[in-house]
Amino acid sequence: MKIQQKFTYLISTLCSVGILYSCTISSSESVMVKSEETIDNALISNWDKARLDKDQVIKIFSSNSNTFHFTKEAFSSKVHVYLGYNPETESLSFTIVTAESDTVGNSSFLTQSILGSEKEELSFFSTTAENANSIPWDVAHERISNWNNDDIRDQWIEERFANNPSELGIVKLFIIPENDFNYGDTHQCYLGLKEVQKEGEPIRYQVDLIVVNTFEKSGGRTASVRNVEDVATPVPPFDPNIQ
Repeated sequence: MKIQQKFTYLISTLCSVGILYSCTISSSESVMVKSEETIDNALISNWDKARLDKDQVIKIFSSNSNTFHFTKEAFSSKVHVYLGYNPETESLSFTIVTAESDTVGNSSFLTQSILGSEKEELSFFSTTAENANSIPWDVAHERISNWNNDDIRDQWIEERFANNPSELGIVKLFIIPENDFNYGDTHQCYLGLKEVQKEGEPIRYQVDLIVVNTFEKSGGRTASVRNVEDVATPVPPFDPNIQ
């Protein structure tokens, strides 16, 4: 089922928020929900309302962390990372489901993460260019730092509401495509803002999800290797070619 078709169901029963995990538990993640439980529909429903209110979006992003993580399981599907919100605790969350399971009536998910309040920068490490989607550490670091900068983030929110009347609100979910990851790979995800500039126009920003992959690589001896990828697509805008 295409993403646009799914939204009729997701907005009414609303599934939940995107989630992720990495090799170490981050202090910015306060609660991790196991996939044996069912999706908390209220979280996504609450975010779907909140993301249409500029002032509320500014407050939510200002008071919540910017990172979450997940581990590659034995699946070969794209994943859909839904944002969620709990108005009682004022906490942002993410719920990850596979594209294959993201259908009407689905109640399962891979992981759900409820964020804490501390934002994190990307600490330095040497990256390896594993594929065409890999980006240098300094590019990833700049985008994450942009998100953590209140002035830049608020500028993006203001422009998003002012310049996109046909695409109401802030991002609802991210789509992460299938990649050549192996079972057990870990992925730490960071919210980011990347610069988008047309000739003769001022710099604008677009929301991004930076994915830092940690995997084991053998060759004489096994070592932990990390690389950074720019693979996630934010929704909206809606692309009929993306499932």
